[in-house]
Amino acid sequence: MYVFCRKAFLRTCAVGVFSVLLLVFMCLGWVFPRHAQAHPHVFAECGLALVFEDAGLAAVRQTWVFDEFYSAMVLMDLGLALSGDLDEAARKRVRAYTFDTLKPYDYFTRIRVDGERVAISDPRSFAARVHEGRLVFEFEIAAPVPALEETRLVTMAVYDESFYTFMDFPPLEVVMEGAAEDFDITWEDRDQTTERYFYDQITPVVLDVEFGRK
Repeated sequence: MYVFCRKAFLRTCAVGVFSVLLLVFMCLGWVFPRHAQAHPHVFAECGLALVFEDAGLAAVRQTWVFDEFYSAMVLMDLGLALSGDLDEAARKRVRAYTFDTLKPYDYFTRIRVDGERVAISDPRSFAARVHEGRLVFEFEIAAPVPALEETRLVTMAVYDESFYTFMDFPPLEVVMEGAAEDFDITWEDRDQTTERYFYDQITPVVLDVEFGRK
């Protein structure tokens, strides 16, 4: 398993940046009172793993860790305990109540391959659990991108256009799994200025992953 990390200084600045974002959200509510109702009500940290097979990229695995308030609300609405493991029946109820409702929105996931947007399929796996009072989803979406003679470019973004949910993406670490050692892989994040959302006020951050055979 290979882990590629960003520059170290981003880690030390993360808390400060998040505080600034919260202040900006508050200011947007004062400056744009008509839009204030759409400020984020749910916060989730996104983890990301790219799964490679012999042919190339095979799947994208995401981990969402929700804030304590939203986690408690969901569990209480479903009559589930705020701590402890979720059995199979509870996991199915949580999925139907929350995750399955995101299907029309492609599970907040956007993927482009060599510049072309691809359709998001239903996850081929899904798991839900509670960790330290926070609801955690882990799911895997098939994303077959065969390696060619030239380098392939896969661009990913995870965000909610309604801005009801703030998705903290991309993560500070991106994990490469499976046959990743068979490929030269580089990645970097950047602002996607051509695809702003929420009244053109928010610029999503995308992840560019390039890979080719060694």
